[in-house]
Amino acid sequence: MKLFYLLLILLPSSSFGQSVRTKTFIQDVALHRTLNHGIPAEKVNSILLENGFPVAISDKSVLKWDGHNWNPAKAQVSKKSFNLPSLPANSGNLLTSIQYNGGFAIGTQNGLYFYSGEKKWKEILPQDEKYKWAPYHVSALTVDSAGQLWFGSEQGVGC
Repeated sequence: MKLFYLLLILLPSSSFGQSVRTKTFIQDVALHRTLNHGIPAEKVNSILLENGFPVAISDKSVLKWDGHNWNPAKAQVSKKSFNLPSLPANSGNLLTSIQYNGGFAIGTQNGLYFYSGEKKWKEILPQDEKYKWAPYHVSALTVDSAGQLWFGSEQGVGC
C-alpha cells in the first residue's frame, strides 16, 4: 500500500517535467581557433566575407577560412577606403569605421557617430522603450542583410 501512495505522488510530478533537450542550435556551439589552425599571432584588423567564407585581414597577411583552417589568400582582398572628415570634438581615438546609409558610421573611444549628407557628425545613442545610453570604446561596426547598423562596445552589442 505504501508503494501505491509513493507512486501516486511521484508519477504525476514526473509526467509534467521538462524533456531533455536533444536539439543543438548553431548559436549554442562555440568554436575556438588558435595558432594551430593557421590564425596569425598578430592583431586581426578586419574580417569580411568572400564567396561565403570569412577572410581575416591583418597588417602583414590576408587569410581565408576553408572550413577547417586559415590559409593565405591567393588573391589580395581589396579594402574599401574612404576619407573621413575631421572627427567630432571629444570623440577620442577612432577605433573603427564603415560606410553606412549614404554616409559614414564611426566607433571611437567615447562613442558612436554618424556623418551624413548634412555635413555634420551626429552622436548615435542606442535606446529601447525605457533606456537610452551612450556606448564607449565602440570597436566593431557592421551592417546586416536588412541594412541595420550593428555595433560592438564595452557595454555589449546592439543595433
